[in-house]
Amino acid sequence: MDKSSLGDEEAFSHLFLQKKDRLYSFLMRFSQSPELVEDIIQDIFLKLWSNKEQLNSIENLDAYLITLSKHQLINLIRRRARETAIVVTLSGKARLHETNNAPEHLALNETQEKLAAIIEQLPNQQKVAFYLSRQTNLKHEEIASLMQISKNTVRNHIIQAMRTLKKSLTSLLVSITVHFFIFF
Repeated sequence: MDKSSLGDEEAFSHLFLQKKDRLYSFLMRFSQSPELVEDIIQDIFLKLWSNKEQLNSIENLDAYLITLSKHQLINLIRRRARETAIVVTLSGKARLHETNNAPEHLALNETQEKLAAIIEQLPNQQKVAFYLSRQTNLKHEEIASLMQISKNTVRNHIIQAMRTLKKSLTSLLVSITVHFFIFF
């Protein structure tokens, strides 16, 4: 029985050190973002640690890690695409400049106001991390340094802020869509 599967942290650390470089190289071929790759690798090994009892049942750990890496990368790209789509849809800046439709202007302005109000109600740390990430495009490391917190905490703040925004704006997006189709 492998010591990692028994909860031996030293054995698990050795496993991590043994496998992380290969995963890093593999993932960098697809993402070209060291920050994204590091997040994925961390997520993979957190999952492995959480399910360490199952390590012995994995026949080919390298293949398993590559498969897990692919899935994590795809999921992260999808999530970021959804987050970006939400922010772009709600900001409406490009649409405001492209159209002279008064009802659409009104709906987009209202959406921007509601988005700003929701962001304003976020806990302070989440609000700051979200703003620095999404508005100033700072990397998690830079935000962590500015806020004097860990990179993982920054990531968690941004994830929580996006969850709150997504939850709060679901009904708003439905009403905007209905409103949009009424006028077109």
